[in-house]
Amino acid sequence: RALHALDCLRCDVNRWRAMAHAAATMKRTAHASGRVHRVPSLHLVASARPLTVRTSAKRVAAAPLNTPTTVAAASLSSTSPSRQLASAGAAAVASLCLLASPAQAAQLNTLADVMRDTFSFVDSNADGVVSMNELQQISSQVSEEEGFAEPSSKQLSFTLRLFDLNQDGTLTTDEMLTSLAMDSVVSEEAVDADAVKVFDRNGDGQVERADWSKPFGDLGDRGEAVKSFVFDRVDFLYDNNGKLNVTELGNALTLVRTLTLGY
Repeated sequence: RALHALDCLRCDVNRWRAMAHAAATMKRTAHASGRVHRVPSLHLVASARPLTVRTSAKRVAAAPLNTPTTVAAASLSSTSPSRQLASAGAAAVASLCLLASPAQAAQLNTLADVMRDTFSFVDSNADGVVSMNELQQISSQVSEEEGFAEPSSKQLSFTLRLFDLNQDGTLTTDEMLTSLAMDSVVSEEAVDADAVKVFDRNGDGQVERADWSKPFGDLGDRGEAVKSFVFDRVDFLYDNNGKLNVTELGNALTLVRTLTLGY
């Protein structure tokens, strides 16, 4: 059953990638915000292929686009939890990327900081919390500008729960931005340069264990255990030297995203 679920996810990922290329072509002239995208497969963990660092100025917001309504509706009608999570996450990220603004230079200490300027609009009243009303406003704007049908309140509610990383019932701005970063900063070929800076504090091309945990923020009661496990596991699979190089970092970020967002 687990292998079947992974196969289903891989099929969805391939479908989203094809749509992402079309969406990127359509949006690239309008938005220079960009992030390196998109969903790296789990097989990267077992691969020796090195990842590079891509300059932040060349990021392109190429979300795995389908209309938010059709993607999320399909997920909610599916009996597969993995498909539900993946489809809802794809729909949410697609909607937000369509409204992204050009990124400006910022102080980078966390993954949320990597996305803060580009996606500052998610918290319209600047109270540090993304409410159902704010998410509805974003969805309505995307629907109006792009001709999409608006997602239902059930779909929006699921999105709020999906990005509530510490599962305390409140979606903070930092949780939303961290989720977007985990979804955006690793591609099949590269890791976003700003994301590398967040983890590689001394700039030597290696992520120290002491610098690995903080950039994610609060991932809930078992969050620290998840982060520790991923660091140890990826390091063990490569060179077991107690540090993560860029390739290892890309794979570690992919695994944390899968364990926290479910896709």
